[in-house]
Amino acid sequence: MNQVIIKKSAKQLRLTVLSGLFGDFGSSIFSFGLSFMLLDRTGSVFSFAISNIVSPIMGLALLPLIGPIVDSFSKKKVIIVSQSITILSLIVYWILFPQFSSHLFLPTVVLIVVLRGSDQFTSTARQAASIQLVLPDDLQKLSAYSQMSTSTATIVSSIFGAFLYTLLPFQLFILFELVTEVFTAITTSILDFRFNKQNDTELIKDTIEDAEKRSLVLFKEGVTYIRNQKYLLFGMIVAVGINFISGIFSVGLPILVLQVFNLSNLHFGFAEAINGFGYVFGGLLLKQKLNIKNLILYSWKSALKLGVILIGIGLSISIGGVVGEMILYLLLFFTGILFVTINVPITVWLQKQLPPILLGRVFSVLGTIGLATAPIGVLLFGFIFNLNTDNLNLLTMWTFILTGIMVILLNYLLLKIANLPLKEAKIYSVEKNLK
Repeated sequence: MNQVIIKKSAKQLRLTVLSGLFGDFGSSIFSFGLSFMLLDRTGSVFSFAISNIVSPIMGLALLPLIGPIVDSFSKKKVIIVSQSITILSLIVYWILFPQFSSHLFLPTVVLIVVLRGSDQFTSTARQAASIQLVLPDDLQKLSAYSQMSTSTATIVSSIFGAFLYTLLPFQLFILFELVTEVFTAITTSILDFRFNKQNDTELIKDTIEDAEKRSLVLFKEGVTYIRNQKYLLFGMIVAVGINFISGIFSVGLPILVLQVFNLSNLHFGFAEAINGFGYVFGGLLLKQKLNIKNLILYSWKSALKLGVILIGIGLSISIGGVVGEMILYLLLFFTGILFVTINVPITVWLQKQLPPILLGRVFSVLGTIGLATAPIGVLLFGFIFNLNTDNLNLLTMWTFILTGIMVILLNYLLLKIANLPLKEAKIYSVEKNLK
């Protein structure tokens, strides 16, 4: 192959990863700082978790639009336009910030909605354009490096975001995010999105014309299929239930670190980073266990262990002091591991068991239900943690302990009701379920 083309593909790969790294890094840091600012100004845990509520709602709202728009327009233009909207909204927010400093909540929610919507278009267009940016031989490298950059940005942004928020006035914090978004837009504009152009224009045209109609039909088929697959339904309930329970961390963790243990913003950033390292370690752990025989059983047992961890987090409050803090950090690390060992085995089991023709519609249903349950969990735990009480420590402790007990009991109850031997988990014939 021509060495010039190979070198250009390598250059495209580096630029794409660099663009994604700066975009993810800036967005994660700003989201972190924005949550801290709202918590400081309003004193409400709902304010801190607002991005965790808005993101899945925006994902659901834009679900029918993103795919057809990304497929029908130049992916480079989609990214540039969405980045331009992000930059413009940040400039407006930066200019008006001093004017509405006493009424920040509504303008900030509007900003988060705009940023999350833009991010959805940017990330989808970036993923869809991967095959056009590099040679097929470099595609796996691009995927691996992109995943690594996202994980790195998530971990580093926790500590860095808390540090910058403590160090800088918030208007300078906004400017920092603005600079990273401008850099992302510039690097994107340099990329050649026609480098590995695919001859699929007619296919895309046909796909767009039927997208909405076919999406609804496939979604209904996915629901019917899942309903008639006992093991699949069991795994889905476990995964969705844990996704719902994750709301306790979105809302409860800042209360736990900042108010119960009375630690600084930097300590909170460290706690988030420790949890992020747990996710990375969980991925490495599963990579070593390549031949897990009973994936659904492995996932279910991890869900039980998460219940034990939640009880432990609650008990760390009663211990208190430096010892309680160290126990909390350790348990957050294991929490990250367990979220990976719950969700990934179920996904791998589905990829192995499901016929390829059904993967899209099943994952579409699971993704939609996951997006719907996440904000409900955040709202529920936000309501609990916002209850008026004279003893916040006691409320927080028992919320974590009782949630852990419920996770354990409900998972055992689910298995008893389903009456399924998880060691024999399998998918039944396609024809039986689609007729």
